[in-house]
Amino acid sequence: RIFLNNGAILGEGYRPAAFWGFESDGIFNDAAELSSAPDHSLMGSEVGDVKFIDQDGDNVITLDDRTELGVDVPEITYGFNLFASYKNWDLAAIFQGIGKASFQGQFELFKPSFAGQVTADLWEDNWTPQNTDAMMPRVWAGAGASPSDVYPSDFFIWDRAYLRLKNLQVGYTFDLQQSLKIDSIRAFFNGTNLWTSTDFPMIDPEIRTGVGANELSGEGQEPNAGRATLMFPQLRVLSFGIQAKF
Repeated sequence: RIFLNNGAILGEGYRPAAFWGFESDGIFNDAAELSSAPDHSLMGSEVGDVKFIDQDGDNVITLDDRTELGVDVPEITYGFNLFASYKNWDLAAIFQGIGKASFQGQFELFKPSFAGQVTADLWEDNWTPQNTDAMMPRVWAGAGASPSDVYPSDFFIWDRAYLRLKNLQVGYTFDLQQSLKIDSIRAFFNGTNLWTSTDFPMIDPEIRTGVGANELSGEGQEPNAGRATLMFPQLRVLSFGIQAKF
């Protein structure tokens, strides 16, 4: 098996560039829940961290409990065009989308800094002793890193399926008198990336895992997954124009 720098794996029997990590089962909400679960001590897990599933049934969480979690390369890609006209109006639209594709995040729980901002909604509902029903694990600040971040798991894998209006153009053609030596003038509006339908919680579902990710730092070390918060999204561009036909 070959580990790639985006948290994926290549090997016989696995889908190309499949994500490799732990399946999760929520968050450890208290000490009793941590002590009754399979032994997470090798992971360094504490209350507030992600709970990993014991795949091999030995009651100890090790790297052998990792499994395939999904793929970044979409299994479904599609697109379609629309065109309509009515009297002097015309409209053209281009849609594109993907399905069955995932994004693997990592290091999403670091304390925000210049080098590692996270989106605000990831901080609004983190685990604390006073908030044990939180959506996200405990936030990590200081030396080292949280086991929830260090060890890739499906807790931070998000579906990045989307449908996007990539381009829309709406025009209106003015019929002019021949004495002006201009047959017609068409005024139009053009826009790109105007609308997106997706459940992806980060900035842009077109961002792929590993874009902007850290490289492997040594033999046998785990790869770092991508940070969707470190990349620029697709730009929305609005423009207006006039076309003259002589």
